[in-house]
Amino acid sequence: MIVDIGCGAGFVLSNLREYLPIDCNMLGLDISQDAIAMAKRYKVKGLDFRVGDHTNIPKDCDLLLVVDVIEHLKPSDQFIKQIKAQSRTIIFHIPLERNIYSMVRFGNLRVNKENFGHLQFFSKNSAINALQIAGLQIIDQFYTPWILELGVAQREKKKLAFAIIKCLYRINLSLAVNVLGGSSLLVVAK
Repeated sequence: MIVDIGCGAGFVLSNLREYLPIDCNMLGLDISQDAIAMAKRYKVKGLDFRVGDHTNIPKDCDLLLVVDVIEHLKPSDQFIKQIKAQSRTIIFHIPLERNIYSMVRFGNLRVNKENFGHLQFFSKNSAINALQIAGLQIIDQFYTPWILELGVAQREKKKLAFAIIKCLYRINLSLAVNVLGGSSLLVVAK
């Protein structure tokens, strides 16, 4: 069984459903009743959504998805330690908001706290450290640079800036993320 903690409106599981065998059961849990009500619009065999949190993970969980969740928890170490024992493999997706650009633009982190409810702000190193301190073994990790997928209108508005960003991302992805941000980190752990 695949379980998505903090599934929101069910987007991740509903898209993942298309690529997995129909006998693979999937469960989305979220503490928001409104989010679960939206998620339930996906009426697909083997896909279920319920109001709940990490204490409601079924015993037969093989893979746990924690997508854009731990930045909303402070501290997150207890949560990570608690979910570690509930699945053989955990996939985390963590926005990387600690970068030079965010530090120079003073209000950026405050805006993310106010607009998105982020209570913690991670760099790649602080995200990996948080998972390892909680006792997880990192199997794999890679960047998911969302900045390269911004809409065409955004690119046209700031064509030169976007060209520089795109070039820097191609030359040295790690440096670009540390300087400019615009990426998340996907981590597979056990």
